[in-house]
Amino acid sequence: MAELVLGIETSCDETSAAVLSVQDGRALLRSLVILSQDVHRIFGGVVPELASRAHLRTIGPVVDQALREAGAAREELTGIAATAGPGLIGPLLVGFTYGKVEARMKLPAGAGIWPAFWALGTDIATNPWPACGEIDVMEFIGKTPNLTYGTLHGPGYSAAKGIGKSFDFGRPVADDFHTYTIIKRPNEIVWYVDGVEYHRLSPDKLPAGGSWAFDAGSARCALRYTHRPQDRGYSLGFRVAADAR
Repeated sequence: MAELVLGIETSCDETSAAVLSVQDGRALLRSLVILSQDVHRIFGGVVPELASRAHLRTIGPVVDQALREAGAAREELTGIAATAGPGLIGPLLVGFTYGKVEARMKLPAGAGIWPAFWALGTDIATNPWPACGEIDVMEFIGKTPNLTYGTLHGPGYSAAKGIGKSFDFGRPVADDFHTYTIIKRPNEIVWYVDGVEYHRLSPDKLPAGGSWAFDAGSARCALRYTHRPQDRGYSLGFRVAADAR
C-alpha cells in the first residue's frame, strides 16, 4: 500500500509544500506548490523571528493548495517530512497544548545580545499577535548578565506591558548551562530555572481588561497539521538577536 507524505520546506523568502506517494522505495510527485515572499527585501536579510511569522501566515494556504492539487485530505497523510535547515520549519511543526516544555542551554554573553526561547499560538495566521498569545520561556538581555526573564504576552498585556519576572543567578548566566522550563496546565503557566519555580500566572492575575489566551478552545486553530484539529497549541522557537540592549 502506498504511503502519502507531505513535504514542507521554508527558507528566508520561500514556502513550499509537496505531496508524494511512496511505495516500494519509489516516490511519485503528486503536487508541488511554491510561494515566494519578500521577507528578505523588507527586513534587509534573514531575521528568523520575523521570517517565521511570515511563514506561519503562508504555510496553511500553501499546504492546503498542495493537498487539493493532489486530491488528498490531511487525514490520509501517513507522514510529514521537513528540511532541518536552512529552512525555518522547526517552529511550525513542534507544537504543544499542555505539558512540560524544557531546554538546557548555555547562552552567549555580551552587551547587545538577546537570546530567547519562546512559544507563539499556532493560530497566529488567523488570530494575530498578541491575541494568539506568546509565552517567553526564557529571555536574556546582555546588559543584565545575572538575570533571565519569563514573560507572558496577550490581549491587554503585551510588549512593554507583558507580565514578567526575572530570575537572579547571582553570577553571570552565560558562565554555564542552565535548564529553562515551563509547565502549562489549563488556566495556569509556571516558570522554572534549574528546577526552581520563580513565576506563576493564571487568569485571575491578569490586569483589568486583559484576557487569557492560552487554553485549548480559546481560539480556532487553522494550522494544526501535527495535532488534532480541535486542539489549539503553541509552536516553539529559539532566537539569538542583537540590539541596543
